Amino acid sequence: MSCLRLIFLLWACLLYACGEEDGPGPLKPGEVHFAQSATQVTLSLGERRAVIDKPTARLMIEDHGRILVTALPPQLVTGTTSNGINAAGAAVPFLVDGKVRGAQLGVTDNDATHQWTVEFISDRAIASRLRPAASATVDRIVTSLAVTSTEHFYGLTERMVDAPGAAISDRNASEVAPREIGSLDRRGQTITMEITPTLGLYTPFFHSSAGYGVFVEGTMPGRYDIAKADAERVTLNFEFNRRTGEHSLVFFAGNYTQVLNEYYTRTGRPFVPPAWGFLHWRWRDEHAIGSAMLDGVAMNAQVVEDITMYEKLGIPAGSYEFDRPWTSGTTDRGQDGFASFTFDPERFPNSAAMIQSLKRRGSHVFVFGAPWALGDNAVDAERFGYYAPRNDILIDYTNPAAVSWWKSRVQTLIDQGIDGIKLDRAELQPTSTELLNMPNRATDIFTDGRNGREMTNAYAVDYARVHYDAFHERVGDNFLHYLRAGYAGSQRYAVFWGGDITGRNSLGLGLGTDLGLRSALQALAHVSFMGFPVWGTDTGGYYQFTDREVFARWLEFSAICPIMEIGGGGSHAPWDMPSDPTYDDELIRIYRRYTTLHHQLAASMHTWSLQARDSGRPPVRPLLFDFPDDAAVADLWDEFIVGDDIIAAPLWKSGARTREVYLPQGTWTNFWNGGERFVGPATLTIDAPLDRLPLFVREGAAPPIQPGALP
Repeated sequence: MSCLRLIFLLWACLLYACGEEDGPGPLKPGEVHFAQSATQVTLSLGERRAVIDKPTARLMIEDHGRILVTALPPQLVTGTTSNGINAAGAAVPFLVDGKVRGAQLGVTDNDATHQWTVEFISDRAIASRLRPAASATVDRIVTSLAVTSTEHFYGLTERMVDAPGAAISDRNASEVAPREIGSLDRRGQTITMEITPTLGLYTPFFHSSAGYGVFVEGTMPGRYDIAKADAERVTLNFEFNRRTGEHSLVFFAGNYTQVLNEYYTRTGRPFVPPAWGFLHWRWRDEHAIGSAMLDGVAMNAQVVEDITMYEKLGIPAGSYEFDRPWTSGTTDRGQDGFASFTFDPERFPNSAAMIQSLKRRGSHVFVFGAPWALGDNAVDAERFGYYAPRNDILIDYTNPAAVSWWKSRVQTLIDQGIDGIKLDRAELQPTSTELLNMPNRATDIFTDGRNGREMTNAYAVDYARVHYDAFHERVGDNFLHYLRAGYAGSQRYAVFWGGDITGRNSLGLGLGTDLGLRSALQALAHVSFMGFPVWGTDTGGYYQFTDREVFARWLEFSAICPIMEIGGGGSHAPWDMPSDPTYDDELIRIYRRYTTLHHQLAASMHTWSLQARDSGRPPVRPLLFDFPDDAAVADLWDEFIVGDDIIAAPLWKSGARTREVYLPQGTWTNFWNGGERFVGPATLTIDAPLDRLPLFVREGAAPPIQPGALP
């Protein structure tokens, strides 16, 4: 054996030993075939191949003889200097347990030779890992993918568009002041991969209509150019992690469902709540101080109002959430209402009886949570050093002692009868006015050695994991946490809601707008591709809406989402509307009808979500998943397949009483009058009065909802 080959094999063993936490997964159907010529290295497994062109160091991913994508040689950026990889040397097989998994090569730029490994990690997944020679000096790695001018790209962010700027208000322009922007296809966009409020779901993972997906491993911030600067290039520009010394891309081959399944294999299977979690949720942004009697006990008057009005109006009970401020105690750090883990006795007198009254009526109970040690909790956090670097609010969840302490505090909620937590504010940002205190600098070193650049995206994952573990240790799977911010891997620990989408044209101010609802539809379409299958929004928008039609149409949309939550600023109640009439009989009927419809779907939604966990296919998804070869659905973001056989076409425009609906191949019947039959593909104009969500059922199917069973 040559000295060079021995060095490469020793390095392979070291790399494998220090690799991903879960280690390489099993391969099927068997060992990878390795072949090499003077100009090419080929790795084959079944019908898929990774081909390395040695003179140029290009990597081609092939499936059934077709090139899916070509990764061009990466650029290593240090300051203003960029060195491009320009050649690859001889390859040696990368072995695991004596079997070939891939190839290792030395690749050169003008100054140095770097280590490059390409390996199969499953029969549909190929990882490309680069370890620069002088990793301590590399700032960024830029990789371009050669794509066709006709490809479509999906995923990456929950946001409609990304408009990065110095101010958070710029970056969140599509949510702060909703506009008619965005699409399902991300082509032509630039996207910053760095979690910011409030539509905070991100993952460095996209799908291509050409039959592949690409995932950037790790949590370093980055930026995508999705064929904007060049119609035949997708560019991934990521900060380099000097601590690990490695930059890794994973290519997945397959259709959208298969790619999601591979992504879950790499990052974790989604958390699926108990069946009761799919019933609708009721909440208020703030319960006013004041009491009323219920079950012979004085309780918060607005809780009593919600319970009694539901009973009076025949609205089914689901879950109930107590948002901030709900706790006792005070804080001097600008975040009122989360200073302890006990109910404020002034705002919520007789809280134990209140929780029991809700539970007797079938509700499960949630409370607001945040990664903050404030008030009573600040005493221990300061004494024992549990805070994140340069911060006196955020907890360092990489500190085992802090984690043990916080879990014990969180578990006191279980003893009070709490069934889950709204895990808010996970964006490593204490408040919108304290950006300078964000521990997101490279010099901010957390307890486990990760720095603030890594933790910018990782913090949300750790936050979710700690709270998941706290409940799972005590109650098994019988709980539900939900997050607004998440990154690759967060799906293992919670479900998600769509942040502070608004029903008004400037946050909680200004006139009513229907564009927030439009954003919500598009967000559901995006997250379907991102690996967050159980999702919903604040029905009507987070802030008090002013347009009753927005509330009506949002109720209809939320009814077919996996999560239906109703609440936010103001009452968000049809018996206490911000518009005339205040007691709105028509809205009461719509509210009752669509919460009932959602409850009829709940058991099936639970089953479909379990199937999503195991197979990748989301329970509610754009038509593209089921009809990938239909060009009419390549950018269709406002129609959804629900389960197996239902197409939903929500309306979002105020004043609209018809909408255009596209029906794909097959025979479909109108849910509301089963005698109306349509053969697709076809584009129809459908009547949609204010109380009617257009629904179509595949002919011959037996849907879990029936119009005759709806009030």
